[in-house]
Amino acid sequence: MGLGISGEAGDVAGCIKKTFSHSDNQKAGIKENLGDTLWYIAMICNFFGWEIEEIMKENIEKLEKRHPKGFSGKTARKAKRKDWLEK
Repeated sequence: MGLGISGEAGDVAGCIKKTFSHSDNQKAGIKENLGDTLWYIAMICNFFGWEIEEIMKENIEKLEKRHPKGFSGKTARKAKRKDWLEK
């Protein structure tokens, strides 16, 4: 599962790069590979007994703490990045 998700995420990145850097419309590939990535996410959640909704909720809470005034590209560049283990 771990290698599968990384491969699919790489495919998403490749399609995005082709679409925006090489003017090669890969929107269908982005959509397809996002679906494959989501499938792996669901399988990992099932394996560990996690609810995907809970993971999404926790992620939103984390991002709200990180960006209390709201998120933008500008604020993201100024924010100090934290490793996932940091408090």
